[in-house]
Amino acid sequence: MSKREKSLTYEEAVQRLEAMIERIESGEAGLEQSLAHYEEGMKLIAHCRGILAGAEQKIAALTLTSRGIGGVAGDEAGGSTGGASGGAGGNPGADTDAETQNPDEVDGHLDDDDQESPF
Repeated sequence: MSKREKSLTYEEAVQRLEAMIERIESGEAGLEQSLAHYEEGMKLIAHCRGILAGAEQKIAALTLTSRGIGGVAGDEAGGSTGGASGGAGGNPGADTDAETQNPDEVDGHLDDDDQESPF
């Protein structure tokens, strides 16, 4: 990916993808050009996913900070933040797991609707 493509905003990358898809679907692009568009499109999709992942991390950090849970990343020595401490039937850290779990995951796995697609 060129420097210009790496500096594209999410919106600019999506616009380029949409334009490429339109050219391919309209038949405007021949086979070779369609393959080149597909290759470039896959790079743009990876770029967009990187931007989205960064945004998700920022949102998660802001959410935790606003709840007063913020702290040093990876610092688990402090234990849970008010959950059960392992007594009869207790689950240490259960309250924090629910707060940080991806809402698209069920039992640690992506729902069928959320399976990644190359398109």
